[in-house]
Amino acid sequence: MSSLAAHPVLALARKDLSRLFASPLAYLLLALFYLALGALFLHLLGGLRSQVQALATQALQSGAAPPVADLPASLLEAFVQALASLLLFVVPLLAVGLFAYEGRQGTLELLLTSPLTPGHLVAGKFLAGWVVLLCLLAPALALCLLTQVWSQPGLAWPAALLPPAGLLLLATAMLALTLFPAALTDSRVLAAVLSFVMLAVLWLAASLPEIQSAGLAQLLRFVSLPRHFDDFARGVFDTRHLVYYLSLSGLGLALSSLAVTSRRWRN
Repeated sequence: MSSLAAHPVLALARKDLSRLFASPLAYLLLALFYLALGALFLHLLGGLRSQVQALATQALQSGAAPPVADLPASLLEAFVQALASLLLFVVPLLAVGLFAYEGRQGTLELLLTSPLTPGHLVAGKFLAGWVVLLCLLAPALALCLLTQVWSQPGLAWPAALLPPAGLLLLATAMLALTLFPAALTDSRVLAAVLSFVMLAVLWLAASLPEIQSAGLAQLLRFVSLPRHFDDFARGVFDTRHLVYYLSLSGLGLALSSLAVTSRRWRN
């Protein structure tokens, strides 16, 4: 075995991935998810085309110039925004599942008492979950690329790649954050509820009723998950959004390591 394969983080991730993809159910769920992505994409495409045709008909009847619509950009933005909302439900279940199996099999206690550090355990779970997310979102990248290829005129390549890249950054931050409740408690239901509530608060932070305090309102806008994703969805790159998602991922992993450390001391 090579030194790379023997690394504890890679070994843990490979074990989790082997377990997750050992069952035919995993491939069935992937296939159903892919079909849902395709159906969503076609539904959004049909809706946008109908809107453009309706606007063109109205302009023709009124004698005005037909509207100029950026259909590819609008399609990509609507598609990744819908997927981002779907991740609110998918990511917590994935994070909880990564730790739930160890709890059911009674192997979590063995891992906690092994020479592995809490950081190794969390990083292994995170890497396995990230690979699963990459498999889930791979068709989204393919559809974005196909939109670029088939569009006349097409989008600029950076603009076409930013929506799926932003989606992956968003999913990465969500996964890192939801590992914290999953590592904190043995209850799968409680961990899933806490994960969803945490993501929902961050998702809706900027949509709360008007806050009197300007500082608090600015803070809520800053921590809002979709606010930092909107520019990616529109094909606009801003390093502040990249730093935000990477920082949020680091925070989630640090909190998860602390949760594992506390459980190790309790055992």
